[in-house]
Amino acid sequence: MDYLEGALLGRIWSDTDYENRRHTGVWLWSSFAFWLLTAALVLRMNRAGTLPWPGGSSFWFALTLLLVIVLPLLSRFYYRLPLIARFPVLALHALKYATALLAIWSWFVPSTRVDTENLLPALLQFLDDTAGSFIERNTEMNQVFGLIASSLLLVLLGIAVFLGALLILTSLPILYLKLVTLAQALSDRLHVGAEALFHRLRYRIRHLFANRPQRTEKEIVHEASR
Repeated sequence: MDYLEGALLGRIWSDTDYENRRHTGVWLWSSFAFWLLTAALVLRMNRAGTLPWPGGSSFWFALTLLLVIVLPLLSRFYYRLPLIARFPVLALHALKYATALLAIWSWFVPSTRVDTENLLPALLQFLDDTAGSFIERNTEMNQVFGLIASSLLLVLLGIAVFLGALLILTSLPILYLKLVTLAQALSDRLHVGAEALFHRLRYRIRHLFANRPQRTEKEIVHEASR
């Protein structure tokens, strides 16, 4: 429960030590789950041509923004609520991340439709035009040494590209979810700042009226007789 409160409520509203711990494993598993679901959605898009939910990316982005704005009002009273009433608040925070993911999937997945029949021939043609031509040219120039060197260079280049792509693909979902968390943190701080400003203004108005000089009964009678 403490972990969920720290992860979903954020630093301002939660009283846990979530922010003081590292959660690398959780973020890596979240990234893996994101790409696993993305692969399943891309496969469905190329087979059925539709997503399993209604609404476009603009709708889900707007819903995410609405939750980011409204949730500080609920998070403020979270620890005053009975235990059974706290779960819906945490569920709304989880829904915020779900709608953010639906927004990005609704925008990205429809653009991944490919011609599966021509995909493999196109890939083989690309490899022949790039790697095959590179090896052939170096073999003609340097014979056996050129064949070995060019093959080794392509292997090293392939490993570097794979590791770079793996790093980028792992980081993108994490950065996106952290961006949603940052937006929620900014909304929380704006809410706290607006609330503090409201209380300050109310105190000054009360103080102003409390120190306002009161008219005596004689002044009131004199003013009425004029």
